[in-house]
Amino acid sequence: MQTRTRYHVTITGNGQEEQAVVIAYSPEEMKNLVRKLYNHLIIDDKGLPSGEISYEAKGLL
Repeated sequence: MQTRTRYHVTITGNGQEEQAVVIAYSPEEMKNLVRKLYNHLIIDDKGLPSGEISYEAKGLL
């Protein structure tokens, strides 16, 4: 059985910074969710990558 992990995520881009908590099975799943929800921050108007995703992983209780 896979265990989920809590990720404290900071998304910066386009002059903004957002923080979120994401619960996912893997870092790849977490990054996919963040890209889906915060695409407007990490991709600029021309469609080029302009943001950064940083995170800290912690186990669930």
